[in-house]
Amino acid sequence: WYDGGLNPECPSEWPTGKTLPDRGVLFLGTEGAMFCPGAGGEPQILNDSRRQKFEETPQSIARVANHAKDWIDACRGQRAAGSNFAYGSRLTKLALLGALSLRTGKAISWDAASSTARDLPSAAAIVKEDYRSGWEI
Repeated sequence: WYDGGLNPECPSEWPTGKTLPDRGVLFLGTEGAMFCPGAGGEPQILNDSRRQKFEETPQSIARVANHAKDWIDACRGQRAAGSNFAYGSRLTKLALLGALSLRTGKAISWDAASSTARDLPSAAAIVKEDYRSGWEI
């Protein structure tokens, strides 16, 4: 959930007497909440009145049965991997910006062109640390 073991508060829609699991994603909106358990579990709409309005979305993204084979097939030029570098790099940036926000304790307004946090110069030392002498790039 959060760095350091901090957990979010249970939303009012969460089942009474149950605690949040160790991992997952909790979406809190103005009209209700949704929970997606870790490891590919089924998403759950937590507000009963909204559940009746929910329609299953057709799958439009090909599923991968074996991630290692998918990667090897991509290396062989058969098709792009499901978790290709273009997608993975954007996802990694998002995760690293979340970690940067946790480390600074501040909201991050990111300038991608300059790779800097706007109005937060203290973040620069975390984003690009100085290398020890002899290890420079």
